[in-house]
Amino acid sequence: PAPAPVSTTADRGIAVAPDVEFGTTQGGVANYGPPDDDEYLAVAQLVEEDENDLFIPAALEYDPDAKPPMHKNRRFRLYFIAAILLLIVVGVGLGVGIGADGGAPIQATLSPTNTPTSQPSFSREGDYRDIFVAVVGPDVLVRGTPAYNAASWIIFDDPRALDTQDTQLTQRFLLALFWHITTNSGERPWRSCNPPQEGEDDTCEFLRFTRLNNDDVAYVPEPATRWLSGSHECEWVGNLCDDVEITRALDLCKFAAHDSGLAQRYGTRSPAALDLWGQNITGTLPTELTSFPFLQSISLIYNEFTGVLPVEYARMKHLLNLEVHGNSLTGTVAPEFWSANALQAFNIGENMLSGTFSTNLGQLTNLKGLHTFENLFTGQFPTEVGKLEFLSFTRNDNNGFTGPLPSEFGQLYLLQEFWMHSNSFTGTIPSELGNLFDLSDFRIHKNNFVGTIPEELFDLDFLFRFDAYEMDLTGTLSTRIGRLRQLEQLRVSRNKLTGTIPEQIANLSRLRLAWLHLNQFVGSLPVQICEN
Repeated sequence: PAPAPVSTTADRGIAVAPDVEFGTTQGGVANYGPPDDDEYLAVAQLVEEDENDLFIPAALEYDPDAKPPMHKNRRFRLYFIAAILLLIVVGVGLGVGIGADGGAPIQATLSPTNTPTSQPSFSREGDYRDIFVAVVGPDVLVRGTPAYNAASWIIFDDPRALDTQDTQLTQRFLLALFWHITTNSGERPWRSCNPPQEGEDDTCEFLRFTRLNNDDVAYVPEPATRWLSGSHECEWVGNLCDDVEITRALDLCKFAAHDSGLAQRYGTRSPAALDLWGQNITGTLPTELTSFPFLQSISLIYNEFTGVLPVEYARMKHLLNLEVHGNSLTGTVAPEFWSANALQAFNIGENMLSGTFSTNLGQLTNLKGLHTFENLFTGQFPTEVGKLEFLSFTRNDNNGFTGPLPSEFGQLYLLQEFWMHSNSFTGTIPSELGNLFDLSDFRIHKNNFVGTIPEELFDLDFLFRFDAYEMDLTGTLSTRIGRLRQLEQLRVSRNKLTGTIPEQIANLSRLRLAWLHLNQFVGSLPVQICEN
């Protein structure tokens, strides 16, 4: 009969042999004993030889002294049968053991990847690391790297002990990786709320960065939850999650606990005390943050990050808020940022960034806050800024911008804060700025403006601060200044203003500070100012 087909399913490459009935043959029970009757005796028969003298084995003369052939030797047959039985038992035992180790069919592999993959592993650790390699790459397999250490914490030390099927596993790993990257796996710990050490629980005193009225810095302790603790990662200070516990915002700066406005903005289920200003977080900005598929906010303010602003951040399609001011970033702003039109807040101030602004700035049509202050930017400010119809706050002071101040700013009717001071703008102050009826904070001092102060600026009813000092402005201070009923601070010193100081200033009941010195005013100071 034809041999039985060999099966290769569910056996990790080990073929499954056909069934065997131990101790039996196909024809029944084997008889391995000595002969009992004559039917087993060999009998010589007379055979006539033909002309061809044929050789007939059955006609050999019986020799009682001859030894039987090896295959008919009783002892040989017993040993042979015993060996066969032993091999069958061992084979079946191995098959059962391998089957118990995993019965799923072997899956076809994908095509080769560009990066090295881990060697095949059926261990628990290997299953975890394979998942993490798919997220951040092969560093997970390199002993001593932050990725390796973060994975090891998840696998061996995490009190939550998530299994490989848990939907929160990757998110928790990425947050652990962020801590390991920014501390060099604990060698440079944050100022507060690092992972619990022996004898510590999940709670911590978060030292909230606070700037006092005299511009000094203080750190106010507030209750919070440690990173890499047994608590849910959405409770770790600085990590904001949505209603289904997916990280939406990594905000290592200044959000207050239980801020209802924050909850409305990001859809968070229960915002914690999120305030990590000035936490001594070092290193480069981690590109691994791009692995959060729905991350909407990255806020890493007043830390000690160095290196460049990662272009990968510009490609995060859900990113609405990028705030990295108060660090030591260098280099230029990648062109991709000027077309990241999902951004609503772009804050890169107080770094050492350089270069010019692209005319593609006008593509950031959803932008509400543009802050590039205290950097090394040069060149002309693009007139395309007039396309940012939702822009409400902008601080671009203390750079090296040159040329005229774009009159297109006057088209941004939602603008409330306008800081363009301490640059090298030339020409006159655009009268179109008088169209910004929501403007409250206006600072253009320390530029190279000439000419007069446009009369239209005195129609801005909500203006509380007007700074236009240390320039070459001429003309008089308009009597219409009395219309600025909300004005608290007026600074026009160190110009070439002439005429008298208008007595209408006395109508400014909220005025607390007025710098009028070092001009060319004549006459006396109106007494009504002192009376109010």
